[in-house]
Parts: sequence; C-alpha cells; structure tokens
Amino acid sequence: MTLPRTFSASTLGHAWEISVMGLLHDPSALLVDSVTGGPARELECVQLIVEDPQREPRVSSHYVLPELIEDYSSLFTPYASTRPKDAATIADRIYGWRSGKRTIDQVDAVISELRDRPHSRRAVMSFWDPAEDLVALDGTPLGHCMAWMSVREEALNMALVSRSVDAWLGAVPNMIAFTGLMHTVAAKLDLAIGSYTQFIFSYHIYVRDLPSARRALG
Repeated sequence: MTLPRTFSASTLGHAWEISVMGLLHDPSALLVDSVTGGPARELECVQLIVEDPQREPRVSSHYVLPELIEDYSSLFTPYASTRPKDAATIADRIYGWRSGKRTIDQVDAVISELRDRPHSRRAVMSFWDPAEDLVALDGTPLGHCMAWMSVREEALNMALVSRSVDAWLGAVPNMIAFTGLMHTVAAKLDLAIGSYTQFIFSYHIYVRDLPSARRALG
C-alpha cells in the first residue's frame, strides 16, 4: 500500500528543497522506468504544502535551471506566442476550454463564482482532457489535472492535483507559474494570498539528474 508523503514549509523554496531531499533518501522510493525520460527514482502520492507562497525565497538557490522559470512565466498568459508546448496546452485549456459549441474561460468563471459566492466549493479548473491525454498516444500527456480555489478567512487558497512532476527540473517553474495564477485571481477579488497545496501522483527525479541533485541537496 502506498502511503502519501507530506512535505510542508513556509516558503516555496524550502518546500521544494525538503521534498527533493525526501525523494533522494526515502527508502520507499522506487526505481521505475518511464516512456518519456527513462528510469527515475519515484515517490507516489506526494503532497506539498506551502503556508505563504509569496514569501521569499520562492526559488531555492540550489535550483539549477532558472531559465525554465522565465519560459513558464507565460503559462497563464492567454495569448503568448512563445510558450513551451506543454505550457501552450494548459493555457489554452484554461482560457479556452471547449465544451460542445461553447468556449469557457475558466479563470473568469472561477473569479465570478468566488465573487458571487465566496465560500463556494465549485471553483474548479480542469486541465486533463481524456480525449487528448488518456487516449491519444502521439504526444506527452499533460502533467496537471485540476486546480481548486477557495476563499477562507479572507484569503485565497489553492490546491493543485498533478499527474506527474519532475522534482529536480520541473517542480519549481510549475509552482511559480501556478502561484502566479493564484496571485492574479486574488488580485481580481481583492483578497490576500493564502496557502498553496499540490498533490502529485508521481513525484520523481530521472536517474540522469540524480548526481546533480545529490551534489546540491543530498
């Protein structure tokens, strides 16, 4: 039986550091093969909890690929033409989800829902599309499934459910991008920023990156 692992910290940078160290040293981590990146050391069902995602350090000094953060800064910009391929996919689904003949801007819908009903439990954005990510085999499935936002104690909280996250290279840019979306929604609603929680089905470091991770945080 897989037991969830929780890594909790006050900042994004610290949460990332302790989660990588946990992944490197947890005896329950398994070596698994993958279609896209080869063998990886993996923990299943990992939960990251960040008390104050605005507080510094948001990016750990041990993170080795800061240019990816800049690339993913357009993750939730509706019409950016220079996004990475996967960032384009998620942005298009957030701002232009197609349902029959309708196109739904999920950000606007969530803002309207929380403005009209601040304690709503319906402020959910969907990213995973089974027709594209489960059935289609000619590309990489989206790494994230859904996000939920809630207003509690006059602050906006966010919970993200992710299918697969590369802990060493991908986790930091994704956390920065998603908390950026959180900041956008909070500003529209004139709310403070609350907590950020991310639940990840497969949290892993590829074998090729283990030496770098161990030198930095091992």
